[in-house]
Amino acid sequence: MLHKIQLFFLFSFLFISFLSAQDNETFAGMACKFISHNRAVLHCELQQKQTLVIQTSDGKELKLLCLWLPQTREEECRLDDAAVSLRQKVDKVLIGYGQTAGNPLFCYYLPTKKIGTIVKIDKLKKYRIPLSLCDYRF
Repeated sequence: MLHKIQLFFLFSFLFISFLSAQDNETFAGMACKFISHNRAVLHCELQQKQTLVIQTSDGKELKLLCLWLPQTREEECRLDDAAVSLRQKVDKVLIGYGQTAGNPLFCYYLPTKKIGTIVKIDKLKKYRIPLSLCDYRF
């Protein structure tokens, strides 16, 4: 009986990890679509499932890591190992927060050095994007 309980917890943990990765990809795809319509962006491309490479009209290239944080009662969220490893390869982090990854309640845009392995929701408020991604100046 004990083995069945342990297997149940293992499979539920793996399923939750799979859903988290899938939500990151869904949010990154949505963000890429909206950022592509931005007037200040020449090209936006989705790479490595949750990394965006953006070329602005200024000639700059910007790498964004897209993370999805589900809206829960918890005040903090732990990043998975894939997000932590990708964090060193990007310039900025775009975090979506809400109930569904395809339609975020809020978006936060912050430097990579401001994000750790544990993200506290109340600390993100000063990085909130007041405009839609189509109108934001990157």
